[in-house]
Amino acid sequence: MILVHRDRNEYQTMDRRKDINSYIKNRRIQLGLTAEDLADACDLSVAEYRDIEGYDDELYMVVPLNTAACLCEHLTITLEELYASSPHGALLPKDYIKQMLNEKSLSISELSDFVGIEESYIEAILEDILNIGNWVMDPVISICKRLELNLGSVLNSYSQYRKQ
Repeated sequence: MILVHRDRNEYQTMDRRKDINSYIKNRRIQLGLTAEDLADACDLSVAEYRDIEGYDDELYMVVPLNTAACLCEHLTITLEELYASSPHGALLPKDYIKQMLNEKSLSISELSDFVGIEESYIEAILEDILNIGNWVMDPVISICKRLELNLGSVLNSYSQYRKQ
């Protein structure tokens, strides 16, 4: 048997994945919001929003981070809370991913292959972390693993720069 060490942050993310849709629904109900309220607020159809509450992987594999951030704003939670990553991660410089790519001596092509996303998307986030808002969560998690980035820091940085 091979044992794989996983840090606490990764376990929390894995645990959240299986109940994230219930977390969103319960928070919405707690705040007295309807599915229609959130759909309208985040420029989603009601069917798209119902998929978020109906499918475990929707917020990881379908919904872009910028839409998840909009939901978080209206649910008065942070992206870190939504994805159960370490709260209040350090604010990263906008070009931090580029710095880490250089530090790890990786090419854009190598990172693209690992993450499973087109090189043009990698190039966009190398210039500005805000461009990660067009990504869904699974590739964000992958890039954090490959570049040894703290997921909470990436999510916090995206959130903070988005507000500016």
